[in-house]
Amino acid sequence: MTFLLKQIYFLSIQILIVFSAEKITFSQDKKEKIPSLDKNVSLQVPNQGKKEAKDLTETETIRAEIKPFKINLTLKGFIEDIDAQTLAIKTNYWSDLRVVQSPKQGRMVKKDEILVQLDQEKIRQQIHNLSHELRLLEIDFQILEVELKLAESLVPLEMEAIELNEKYVQEDFKRFKNQDLPFQKRSLQMNLKRVQDYLLYSQEELNQLEKMYQEDDLTEETEEIILQRAKNQVDYAKFSVESAQKNFEDFNTIQAPRSQKAMQDSFNREKLLFSAQRKTTPAEVKLIKLKLVKMEQGKKILVKNKRDLEQDLKNMTLKSPVDGKVYWGTFERGKWSGTLPLKNKLQEGGNLKAYEEILTVCPSKRFKAIVEIPEKDLYLVQKSLTGKLIFSSLPEEKINAKIESVSESPHSPNKYHAILAFTLPKGFNNPVPGTACSFTFVAYEKKSAITLPAKFVFKDDYDPEILYVYVLNKSGKSRKKRVDVGKQAGDTLEILRGITMRDKVLKEKPKY
Repeated sequence: MTFLLKQIYFLSIQILIVFSAEKITFSQDKKEKIPSLDKNVSLQVPNQGKKEAKDLTETETIRAEIKPFKINLTLKGFIEDIDAQTLAIKTNYWSDLRVVQSPKQGRMVKKDEILVQLDQEKIRQQIHNLSHELRLLEIDFQILEVELKLAESLVPLEMEAIELNEKYVQEDFKRFKNQDLPFQKRSLQMNLKRVQDYLLYSQEELNQLEKMYQEDDLTEETEEIILQRAKNQVDYAKFSVESAQKNFEDFNTIQAPRSQKAMQDSFNREKLLFSAQRKTTPAEVKLIKLKLVKMEQGKKILVKNKRDLEQDLKNMTLKSPVDGKVYWGTFERGKWSGTLPLKNKLQEGGNLKAYEEILTVCPSKRFKAIVEIPEKDLYLVQKSLTGKLIFSSLPEEKINAKIESVSESPHSPNKYHAILAFTLPKGFNNPVPGTACSFTFVAYEKKSAITLPAKFVFKDDYDPEILYVYVLNKSGKSRKKRVDVGKQAGDTLEILRGITMRDKVLKEKPKY
């Protein structure tokens, strides 16, 4: 019975609502159509006086609409050969890479086929010069080893000779000082005494002759001669005495001090020389050893330089690592660089740079697509999402593809990329590496979503994060109402909270 009464009560309310709606619809003042969920309506609003700049009865409104909401995203990219191999001349020390012959763009090549021929004459000559230097260095090394053995054998003998020579010098200096110099002085002194005695004897003899000849009244001619000879001898003796006296005095005042000083200086120099020889003789052996070490290091450097150049010579022969088609340039995330950047370098006489990627060989058996993601759409792209891949060369064909990975960092400002995996249908021709493509997929989907055109949702003047709409209340007045939005598809916004389908949303801000 209670249930029956509730049903009757509910039915009565529904009849009352319908009657009221019909009464409003067919009123004599104004006919108004009830707005649907997806059509615009015009409402008659009571005049509010001077507060409203525009009569709200003329204001257009719209209601939120419940419908499937879906965001389709299309990303552009290129097809890349998974097994493609980029090639470069990988020389570490040789930089003269002049092209003699280069491959034709797009030519099919076999594995180990020579792709680029470079001028090798200069590097071969350099290797030959290094080999010659190594042979000379080896001979010098052998000679120096013999000199080292000889020097090591002579060191004891030379040290003994130094000691002996130093002993002789000391003895000579001592002999000069204690014996030679005093003896030389005595010798000059004795010579002076001898000539003085000779003068005395000569003078005495002359005196005796004069006395003897004076007693005779007549002097004979022979006697005169004898007398004259005696006088001459006296003169000679006087000069000899004078000369001996001068030599003795010179010796005492000049020669003896100078000789002693010279001998002392010579002795001191010899001592310094012997002291230096005691150090330099073993040092010469060490010097030879250091020269051998340096020569050994130089030999290692030459051997390394020769080995490095030989490896560079080997690397200058650029061969194809696989069977495939050769392309000038490289592929960056599937996009081909083209031939223009290498046109002047790969021609005959062109110069290449070491480790500069110049060629790419594509087997064209396995492929992947790499598409670019604008930063604003990154949040919509997730791993394992599926979609349709379209080649620009075959726009009518759609291939199933799946996102295999998404880059964690941008490859350029505001640009990320995703790698797509796909399998070509049977009978489908393999695409050319670098082919442009597009990937379309459903990034977001909701079967039943409250939606509203984005242009009717406004941002707060002070906080752009706050969004709101204007709705009409039962009395026909406008009211500002905050809303929370979800995603946006084109010009349509997903409304999460804030309004319902019953709310009449103004299409523009009211003017007061």
